[in-house]
Amino acid sequence: MSTKNIIRVVSIAIFMMFWLPWITVILSGCSGVSTLSYNGFELASSGVRYYDSQLIEPLYFLFVVPLSALLILLLSAIKTVMLRARLQIVTDFIGLLSLLLSYLGVQEFLQTLRERGSVEYKVEPSLWFTIFGFFAILIMAFLEKQRHPNDQAITESENND
Repeated sequence: MSTKNIIRVVSIAIFMMFWLPWITVILSGCSGVSTLSYNGFELASSGVRYYDSQLIEPLYFLFVVPLSALLILLLSAIKTVMLRARLQIVTDFIGLLSLLLSYLGVQEFLQTLRERGSVEYKVEPSLWFTIFGFFAILIMAFLEKQRHPNDQAITESENND
C-alpha cells in the first residue's frame, strides 16, 4: 500500500473518530454519580452541559478537526507529489493545533473542578486515535516530501511508488 493510500485511510478514520466519544465526564455530587460521554461534535457545538449548568463552553474551533481530515483526503488527489505533501503537512498542523487549543482551553477548568473533587474525566480511545492519526499523517507526508527533495514537479506517473 502506498503512502498516499495510507494517508487516505487514516484521514477517513480521523473523520469518523470525530463522531465517537472523545471524553467521559464523571460528576459526583449530592445526587450520586453521573457519567456523561461527549464526542468531538458535541464538544464543538454545545460544550459540556450538566442539566442547566455549562461546565465547558462550546469549542467551536474543534470543527477544524473533521474539516482538516477531509481536506487531507481531498489533497491526496493532487498529482504533484511535493505540492501534495506540503499542503497535507500544513493542513495536518492546523488539525493538531485545533486539538491543542481545545486541550489548553479545557484543561485549566477541569483541573479546578478536579481539585474540588466534583469532576473526573477520562480520555476515550477515539480521541487518542485522532491525535495519533494526525501525527501518523504528518510523518508520512514528511517522508513522502523527503523522498523527493528537489522542487521539480514530480507527478505520480513519474514517481515509482
